[in-house]
Amino acid sequence: MIKYLAKRIALLITTFIFILSLVYLLLSVSNYETWYRGFTFWEYLEFAWEDYMQYGKGILTKWDFGIYSAQKPVLTHVLEEIPTTLRMNLYALFFYVPLGLFFGILSARYHGTLFDKIIGVVTLVLGSVPGYITMLFLMLYFGYQLGWFPGRFDYYADDPFEIFMTISMPVLALSLGPISRITRILRGDLVEEMGSQYVELVRTKGFNQTQVLLRHALRNSVLPIITEIPRIFSMVLSMSFIIEITYNLRGAAFLFYESIITPSIDGSFLDVNVEAAYVICAFYIGLVMIMALLSDLSYALIDPRIKMGSKK
Repeated sequence: MIKYLAKRIALLITTFIFILSLVYLLLSVSNYETWYRGFTFWEYLEFAWEDYMQYGKGILTKWDFGIYSAQKPVLTHVLEEIPTTLRMNLYALFFYVPLGLFFGILSARYHGTLFDKIIGVVTLVLGSVPGYITMLFLMLYFGYQLGWFPGRFDYYADDPFEIFMTISMPVLALSLGPISRITRILRGDLVEEMGSQYVELVRTKGFNQTQVLLRHALRNSVLPIITEIPRIFSMVLSMSFIIEITYNLRGAAFLFYESIITPSIDGSFLDVNVEAAYVICAFYIGLVMIMALLSDLSYALIDPRIKMGSKK
């Protein structure tokens, strides 16, 4: 287990550094092509590589991630904005995972009934609508027209109820798609498990339908959900990027946008603060990789029969 974990972490760190190196080089090249004309791509890439070596040396020796606007350190500025994004995605995670499991179990328990068909139609509809479309609908109808929720994010909310109302719409918009996906995956696996031979054997011992489903079928059916959670989390994280900007919720996405696009009188133009964009990308990529690692490790906790790192 420890040997497998060490190999997995080493691979994760190597992949993390490789992807971030590409991000820095591509951002630098795009910035050079905007401001400095007359060079070939390979010359731009050479300039970017030299900058990257100096930047990496500054991180390793001085823990210096660069300077943002107003002479504010990039790392300090990013760390001020990241908690907003992190909280919203974690709230959504703790919302859509339990609800997806709950509706998946209910749908499998009442398989073939009208209730199962209603859940199937609702989840199909919800899973077909992108989160940012849902967010726009919630803002326009429940925010501006009915006035039940704030139409834009309220930074000055200090009462717990006001904070809850402010964050509810983006969390709901991020959660509807994942709830639909988890429900459909779990329902399909549970229905298949309930028709297997070992379940029929368990029924002969006197267990009712609910006991068989929760005590036996659910253990095997929940493993595909664990595999899917990092993918769902990645999807939700990327969707939250758009929703943050739409809802005027200042987080990592808003800072990333500001670090790339600079408004002007005639419109907007590309002016990349490479260091800020680099650190924000590190946050997004690192978060997804950590979720994938936790997903792998959770296999052994849920099913003791699985030996991590075993060749059998």
